[in-house]
This record gives sequence, C-alpha cells and structure tokens, in this order.
Amino acid sequence: MAMMHHVFGPHFLGAPLFPGVPNLVLFILLGLGVWYFLKRDKQTESQAPHSKDSSISETQDLRDEINQLKKENDLLRELLKRDLEKK
Repeated sequence: MAMMHHVFGPHFLGAPLFPGVPNLVLFILLGLGVWYFLKRDKQTESQAPHSKDSSISETQDLRDEINQLKKENDLLRELLKRDLEKK
C-alpha cells in the first residue's frame, strides 16, 4: 500500500502543476477531455451528408453553372469584338 501511495501520490511525475491538485488527477481530466472531443468529432463526421443523390445533384448543378458561364463568356467575347471593330 505504501508503494501505491509513493507511485500515484501527489508528486506523480514531479511537482504538481497546480498547487493542491495531484498530477494524476490532471492527467485523468486531460484524457477525458481528449476522449470527449475525439468522440464529438466522429459524431459530426457521421452526421455530414454523404448520400450519392446529393453528390449527383451537386455535380449537375456545377455542370449547369459551367455551361452558363461558357455562354456568358462567348457573349462577352462577341461584345468585345464588336467594340474593337467600331474603334
């Protein structure tokens, strides 16, 4: 029993970082905090939409936007060409 007190006593891994709080308690709290945040990150990843339907609709939306931008680019080139011919 005396050996357990010596190993896990208030001076576990050196002097206490905060007076009156053993380092073992601080390490346990630190471990619980890391576990909580890792668990929370996994939950938010699983809630993110990964369905195939949404990716297909996003791809179609991007293709539609690209086609619209190509049309606008062609019109702007034509207007620029006309403007340069006038001058």
